[in-house]
Amino acid sequence: MDAPPPFECWSEGGCLYRCAPCGSTFRHSVAFWKHVAEFHRLDPADFGRLFPRPRVKKVAMRCDECGQEITFDRGKMEAHMIRRHDGMTLRQYYDKHIAKRGTF
Repeated sequence: MDAPPPFECWSEGGCLYRCAPCGSTFRHSVAFWKHVAEFHRLDPADFGRLFPRPRVKKVAMRCDECGQEITFDRGKMEAHMIRRHDGMTLRQYYDKHIAKRGTF
């Protein structure tokens, strides 16, 4: 039986974002939008108008707490946990559900 991935790898998610102006890629939306703000000095709305659809790969997962399908992306998972599960952190979710699995 394989061990689950380490938290640091799992929490990155499975999606992929590409920055149209410079070609940089990111594994989660938090890092992508931070890059857009810091390097290109654009807010998300302006960037979205200029360069629609920065997510080039979408991966979904089912939340083990409520069964809802959510995007397997760090920002989307964090937002889901805050809204639906009383602010549960990704680390708490991982420890409760992912780390206890034999495989991912």
